[in-house]
Formats: sequence, C-alpha cells, structure tokens
Amino acid sequence: MAASVALFVVVSTALASAALPQSPPPSDDPAPRPVVSGETSEDRRILVAHESERPARTNAALNLLASDPAFLAEQVRSNDSDEVVLATLEALRIRASATSPREDLVAAVLERAASDGNGVAMDARETLKTLDGVARDAVRPRLLAAITGEDVSRARAAIDVFARTGDLGVVEPLLGVLEQSERDGALADAAAAALTELLGPRLGSDAAAWRAFWKECTGKSRVRILRDQLERERTTHTTELERKDREIVRLKRELDGGEPVALIANLEHEIAGVRRFSAELLARGFPDVDLAPVRPVVLARLGPSGEPPAVEAAFLRLLAEIDRRAGRTGDDPDRDACVGRALASTAPEVVLAGVEVATAFPTAAVRGAALDALKRVRERSLASTARIALVEAAAPGKLNLAGAVETMRDLLRRDESGDVRVACVSVLGSLKVADTAPDLSHALQKDTDWRVRRRAAGALRAVAGAAAFEALIAAADDPRPEVRSEAVLAVAQVGDPKAVAALADRLGREDAAAVRSAIARSLGALGSPAAIEPLAGLLRGPAGPENGAPREEADAVRADAREALATIAGDDPARWAEVATAVGDAAPDVLALARRRRLALLEKAGADAPTRIRARVDACRAFVAVGDHGQVLELIENAEPPEADADPAPYRELAALEGGARVALGQAADAVAAYRRALAGEGLSPVRSFVWSVGLAEALAADGKAGPALDALPDGAPPEGVSAGDVERRDALRARLAGPEDAGPSGNSAPAERSAG
Repeated sequence: MAASVALFVVVSTALASAALPQSPPPSDDPAPRPVVSGETSEDRRILVAHESERPARTNAALNLLASDPAFLAEQVRSNDSDEVVLATLEALRIRASATSPREDLVAAVLERAASDGNGVAMDARETLKTLDGVARDAVRPRLLAAITGEDVSRARAAIDVFARTGDLGVVEPLLGVLEQSERDGALADAAAAALTELLGPRLGSDAAAWRAFWKECTGKSRVRILRDQLERERTTHTTELERKDREIVRLKRELDGGEPVALIANLEHEIAGVRRFSAELLARGFPDVDLAPVRPVVLARLGPSGEPPAVEAAFLRLLAEIDRRAGRTGDDPDRDACVGRALASTAPEVVLAGVEVATAFPTAAVRGAALDALKRVRERSLASTARIALVEAAAPGKLNLAGAVETMRDLLRRDESGDVRVACVSVLGSLKVADTAPDLSHALQKDTDWRVRRRAAGALRAVAGAAAFEALIAAADDPRPEVRSEAVLAVAQVGDPKAVAALADRLGREDAAAVRSAIARSLGALGSPAAIEPLAGLLRGPAGPENGAPREEADAVRADAREALATIAGDDPARWAEVATAVGDAAPDVLALARRRRLALLEKAGADAPTRIRARVDACRAFVAVGDHGQVLELIENAEPPEADADPAPYRELAALEGGARVALGQAADAVAAYRRALAGEGLSPVRSFVWSVGLAEALAADGKAGPALDALPDGAPPEGVSAGDVERRDALRARLAGPEDAGPSGNSAPAERSAG
C-alpha cells in the first residue's frame, strides 16, 4: 500500500510538471541520485517516495519508473486502486519513448484493456495505442495474438486498439476476424466497427463485401480512401433520399383512397426507407385489415441476412401487431428467433424494438434470449439507451429476470452512464433480492450521479427494510437536496424506532424547504406522538419565506406540517389537544382546526356536557383569533342548550364570543342581545365584566345608539388583570362618542383589536 501511495504522489506531481517548463533544481539541493546497479525493487520504491517529496526531483523519479518496466507491470496488473493504475498508465504514455515495453508490461496493460468497459480499460487501450506507435515490434505481435486467441475480451480490446491507430496495416487481421465465421458474433461486430472507423463504409459483418472494398483501395492512402468514401456516400445518400421521398409521396397519394394494398406490396420495395414507411404505417393503422397474409413476408425480412436497423425495428413492431391481432401469444419459434436476434444486436433502435416485442410476448425462449443479451451487454458496443431498455426489461411486470441480478450489480458499479445505473438501481429494488443490499448501499453513498443516489434510497428501503435505517439516515446529509428528500421519506417507511429522533435532529439542521417538507411528511407517516413537537416547531416559525426559499415553498412546508399533525392526531381527542398546545397562538389557523377537530371527536364519543361546552369555547376563541367569525357563529348555534344545573360560565362566555362575532359581521342588534345575555346574572368576574361591557358599548354604538353606548362603558380605573388593549378600546370609544373634550386620559380614537375575553 505504501508503494501505491508513493507512486500516486509521484505521478500526480509529474502530470503537473510535464505541462510546465522544467526549471533546474535549487543550488542547495543535491543532484538526483543515479540508479545503482543491483538495487532491488523495494529500494526503488523507497527512492521514488523520497524523490516525490521534492517537486524539483520529479523528472528523476519518473525516469526511474520508466527504467523499471517490471515495477510498472506489477502496478498495472495488481494494484487495487483505480487512481494509481490510471496514474501509472498516464506515466507510461508520457514516457513511452523512454519505456522498454517488455512482454510482461504489454500483457499487463492488455489485461487492463480487456476489463469491462470502465475508465481504466479506456486508458489502457489508449496506452497500448501509444506504445504501439513507439515500439511496434514489441506491441503489435501481442495484439495480433490476442485477436486470434480464445479470450474474447482481450480480442475485443485489441480490435479497439487497432481502430485507434489509424494504421492500414491492421486491416488484414480485422478482415481475418470477419472471415472466421465460427468466432463470436459480437467480436465480428467489433471488427466491422473498427474497419468502419479505419476505412469509412458501413458494411456490417459482411466479410465478402469488406474484402471487395479493401481490394478497391489497393495503393491508396487512408486519407484518400476516406475522402473517396465521403464523396461516394454524399452522392448516394442524396440520390436515395430523393427516390425515397418520391416513393413515399406516391404511397401517401394511393392511401388517400383508404386501401393498404400498396403498403403491403411495398414491404418488399427496393428502397429501405419505403419498406420502413410501409411497415410503420401498417403497424399503426388499418385495424380492420387482416394482416395474417403479411406475416411470412415480415419473417423473411427479419431473417439472418438482416435489414438496415431502422427497417428491422419497424418490421419487428409490425410482427408484434400481426401476432397481437391473431391472438398468437404462446411460444412461436419463428417470432422468438427474430426477437432473440434483435436483442443481441448492436443497433440501439433494433434492441429497443426487440425489448418491446419481448415484453409483449414473454415466452420462455424470449426470456432466455433477453437474459443472455443482458449478460453480454458489456461485451458489445451498445448505446446507453439500449442498455437501459435491456435492464428495465428485467423488472417484475415485464420479463422478471431474477437471473440478471449479477449483471445489474456489475453495471451499477462500472457502467459509465448515470442513466443506466439509475435503471439498474430501480430494477434491483423491484426484484427485492436481499444480497443486493450492499450494492445499493454503496450506490447510495458513493455514486457520483445524484440521480442514482436518489433512486438508491428507495430501492435500498425496498430490499433491506429496517436494516437500511443507518444508511438512509446517513444519506440525509447528502450534498444534494433531492437525495436528502428521498432518504428521509424512505426512513419513515422502514419503521425504525429511532426514526423520529433522527428526523427531528435532521430537521433542526436542514435549510432546504423541499427537504423540510419531506421530513414533515415522514414524521407524519411514522404516526408517533413524539413527532408533534418538532412538527409544531415548523408552524411556530415565520409564516413567510424561510431561509431564502420562495413563499410557495415555505407555504408547502407549513402545509405538510399541518397534514402530518392531522395524521398523527387521527381520531384521538387527547392528541388533538396536544397538537393545540404545541402549536399555540403562533399558528392560529392550526390551533383553530385542532380545537374544532377535538370538539367533533368529543361529541362523537359522547363526552360529558361540561367537557363538550369547554371544548366549544376553546374552538370559538381559536376561530376569533383567525378572524373566522362565520365559524364562531356556526359553533355557537350548534351548541346544546345548558342543562338545569349546568355551570353558566361557559355559556355566558359563548354569548360574549357571539357578540364580538356579530359586531364584526355588522349584526349590531343581535350583538347587543348576545352581550346582554353574557352580562346577565351574578358572579361575573370584574375583568370579564369590564371587557364584555366594552363589547356591549361597541355593539350599541354600531347600532346607532350613542347614548346607551356611553352608559354601558365601564367607568373608573380598570380592574387588575384587564389588558392595556381593552382599556384603549374603552377610551377610544368614549372619545369617539363624546367628542375630544369629554375624552378620558387615553383619548386615542384609533380602532383597537377586540379581545376574545
């Protein structure tokens, strides 16, 4: 491990120094120590580490590395750190001319190049191309041996290196791969792709066509071959487009009569674009036409000889439509063979069509072909869209390929496409294989694409259940709010007893409004009374934008908190009382709803009359605080009449609340009557008598009775306990009714907020 770290430091420094002019070492530094004959590999590692401490000696350290191919081969072959291997390959390319590419070094790099399509493999192939350019006699034989060897992965890697060289000397070996018909089909596809890269034309895996084309190129340089091919393709393409357009216009004109005869006939048209157009239109339209006679033509076109990819895809979909109409849903060897070839294709549009047909007709043969195609997906140069389609086809509800789990685990760790990894995570989660929990946990913590991490949270919860709690709560600290939101939602679903405390702690540290909303929903889903206080804290915060979030996001947080509290309280009056206490006056809207809900539950449960009337008074007070006077009147009108021996105090308070509500709604005469009911009788406290008398005076004044209003106002010093606001109400009303000369010491005539008493 020390050697790995030392190498990484040296090469990282070298990359920086290689891009800058090298200055001589300071005069007080000794000259770089020369390599002494007889030094061991361990001695050289120590020297590398020593030299790396001084950037001025970096070149000496790199020269030392380049002079020890055995050490380089060891690092490339066996180091378990991708970063160190990448750095070593970079050093090899920088110092290629000074490196002696012995057989063991070339073999080690080729081994890395044959690995499964990750960044190290790509770098290794580029390194082989560089070494081939400076030491062809040492590298080329090894690559040629790999092409003809039994190891398909090494053969594909060598073919890819040949495609990168731009050297026409590799054409013959590539043609040899194509002409060996018993070799792997994917290997032939790779050779054809390399030949296309080198020479230009797209002739597929047709060895005879490639051989004829290569014969035409005798004596030409690669530049001349590519220029001639480009000109030929431009002319051919233009001509074909014109012919295709003319034919399709003719077909459309014939179809105006509603007869698909021309379409059926043109499934065998010489122009590929016309065949595609006819197949697509037949698959989409003409539901009343019997397509059964067309099936043999379609199967013939989908045979091993092959159509252009876009045409093949259209014919596959037409075949599916024919069999769907005929009810041919069981095993069918001809159709299954066509689907199998499509799934094994390297053309993305063909693979996509093959997946569509496979999921529509999931026979045993088709499922086997799909599983094989997925297992070999990284051996083919397949576009990410096709890889995604193959992965998603394995999900339950489609092909349900549990046997593809290992392939998807591998793709999840190595595939360069974030979209493919997202698909892998989703399908692994839906398959619910317990062994995949470590892979999903790794993706949740380490994947560089936040979309993968977000999807991994839900998938891990589905696979691991309660065992996923620690990984999910750790993901609540992810740098992306989208991942944090998904993680906290998943935490609620695992049902761990520690979830409420963990989410409440996370809530206190979270800034993003979307994540706060997610935590609120999760706390509500957990249903624990312990979550009432943290949720109430969200409502006790500012009603407007919080932490710079737009108002609509802040409102969403509060709405989710309210809904969560309602979920927790459920049908328990005691919990609704706890909610009301927790939110207090800081959230008057929630307080009002909580008290009304508690009242409804108490009435439904048949609570005793004193409890019910006290709850009704509390609910009315809460609705007064939010200014909903209509609700106040509704609650009062629905109140049960007092029993003979009932305590009159709460009923008098309801009358006072009714008086205030009716004043606010402009019902002055009814307000006067309500206040008089509230003030009637004995035993009224001085504070309530003062406050309700002011209310009566306001109602009389609103009814146009200034004199009685002045008479109703309480005189003298207010009793202890009366709020300053109620005193201001009295003095303001007196000043307004009597004029400034008769106003009391507080003659302010500005309206004041009415008290609920």
